[in-house]
Amino acid sequence: MAAAIEGRTAQTTAWSKPGRVAAIDIFADLGQAEAIWRELEERQQSHTPYQGYDFVAAWQRQVGERNGVRPFIVIASDAEHRPLLLLPLALGRRHGINIANFMGGKHATFNMALWNGEFAASATRSDMEALISMVAQRGEADVLALH
Repeated sequence: MAAAIEGRTAQTTAWSKPGRVAAIDIFADLGQAEAIWRELEERQQSHTPYQGYDFVAAWQRQVGERNGVRPFIVIASDAEHRPLLLLPLALGRRHGINIANFMGGKHATFNMALWNGEFAASATRSDMEALISMVAQRGEADVLALH
C-alpha cells in the first residue's frame, strides 16, 4: 500500500517470495489434501518419489489401514495461504498415546516432507519450531516421531 501511495508500484513484485509458516491445516483424509499435494509434486519441488500422492495413497490402503493408522497430513502455509510444505504423516495409537510418524516408515519414505523449493532453501529453526508448536496446539498427536 505504501508503495502505491508513494508512486513506487513499478518497484514492487506481484507475488512475494514464500514467507514464514503462518498457519497449518491437518487432514485425516488423503483426498482432502490431494490438490495441494499434487501441486507440490508437479512444480518439481523438493521431494522423492516416495512422497508422491499415488505411492502414499497405495501404502495407506494396503498397509496403513491394516495397521490401524489414519492419515495425518500436515500442510503449512504462509500468510498468503501458499503451501510451504506437506508432512505425509500417519496417526496411530500405541501404549495409550497418539503417535504421528511418516507414512510408509523410514525405509519407504526416507522420512521427508514435500517442500516448496524456495521455502526449503530459506527455512530456519524458528520456522520448524513454529510448525511443531502449531501441530502440538491441535492436541491430536501426543508425540511427533519424525526420526
